[in-house]
Amino acid sequence: MRNSTEGKRYIKRHFIYEMLKEIHRIKTAKIIEEAEKQDIDKKEVKEIIGLMKAKGMVYQPKPGFIELVEY
Repeated sequence: MRNSTEGKRYIKRHFIYEMLKEIHRIKTAKIIEEAEKQDIDKKEVKEIIGLMKAKGMVYQPKPGFIELVEY
């Protein structure tokens, strides 16, 4: 069972993933803007995107944009 901190992190990651899944390619600034509406701060968004890049889930097709890797 997850503790509340892990659960909150999962919800934040899931929110960002779902946004990317829906839009595919999006400006990083737009992700940050939408995430802040969900009480996810800019630092957390950048950390989550960094983890997603490291796992090969997303990539940066050009500066300022993030795109979901299609499987």
